[in-house]
Amino acid sequence: MDRMWINESVFSAAYSYKWGIALPIWWASGLSFQIALMAVLGIVAKLRVPYAHTSLEFMRMRYGNYVHWLFILLNLVNNVFGCGSMILAGAQLLTGMTGMHVVAACTLLPAGGKRRHSWNAAERHWLINVHLQSSCIPLWAG
Repeated sequence: MDRMWINESVFSAAYSYKWGIALPIWWASGLSFQIALMAVLGIVAKLRVPYAHTSLEFMRMRYGNYVHWLFILLNLVNNVFGCGSMILAGAQLLTGMTGMHVVAACTLLPAGGKRRHSWNAAERHWLINVHLQSSCIPLWAG
């Protein structure tokens, strides 16, 4: 992953403020092994399948179509949970800063920051988000 998710940056900032400079040092020393391991895995994958550009292309060329479709499904599930956690972390930040209700922040957060070329896609995603939240409100109400 090339970007840090918002929930990781909020967590690290909050605990660094709470525990001081020791936490970022331990965090960085603990994550350096994972960063180095992913670099080595990327080099090995490029040596084994030199014409693949993405992990999905690597899976298709090395293991076949079944594993390719399985990894498409796993990547989609990962993206749903990742985006959900990022929206919830941003909503918690808005709730903490402004006192806005969490459900309202979850609904309005994806609606903001639309670019001109992706306005239709952002509108569709916002409508899907509103629909999913409105169908889950009876579950939240208890």
